[in-house]
Amino acid sequence: NELWSTPLLAGHSSPCIVGDSIFLTTFDKDLEKLEVVCLDRATGTVRWQRAVTAPAIEKGHPSFSPASSTPTSDGERVVAYFGSFGLVCFDMAGSKLWEIKMPLTRSYAGNATSPIIAGDRVILYRGNHVDHFLLAVDKFSGKEIWRVPQEEPFSSEMACTACPIVAGDKLIVHSVRSIQAFDISSGKRVWVANCATTATSTPVLAG
Repeated sequence: NELWSTPLLAGHSSPCIVGDSIFLTTFDKDLEKLEVVCLDRATGTVRWQRAVTAPAIEKGHPSFSPASSTPTSDGERVVAYFGSFGLVCFDMAGSKLWEIKMPLTRSYAGNATSPIIAGDRVILYRGNHVDHFLLAVDKFSGKEIWRVPQEEPFSSEMACTACPIVAGDKLIVHSVRSIQAFDISSGKRVWVANCATTATSTPVLAG
């Protein structure tokens, strides 16, 4: 009962499905090339591929892929994150709208956190030996709205692969050694629950 099958380059990102489009990220190991790819949901046809040029490719566990972060989309734009590059935003036709270059990450396992879109902003939780913060940028322009540095020291056992989730007007962030809630509009921390965790899994809401 297979509807279609489309060969692609390797990558660990999950597909992001919105409308009739599927977005994902890939990595060409031989060429050291990162890409954001858009497929037609009905046919599997590749609509567009956009290279994301990074000056260097991040290292990680032998099983790690530099294309491990899942893109996010609101149906008008798609935002992707690479630990080797930073954030990049395209419209649905593949035209680049903005980018935010970030320092090359450094961690044992490699960056695999994914951005989310919450209202008019893109949220990213990023943790590694180079920097550790929660970030909100304007989804239309890429302009930084607020940034919350994380005080917990980063060590090689930390994963920081969890994605923030939205609960009303709050962001729930599974961060290193704690679960935290932040006001989406201001970035102000509302509460924190300390726990022994490496920030690996994305939380869910139940009631």
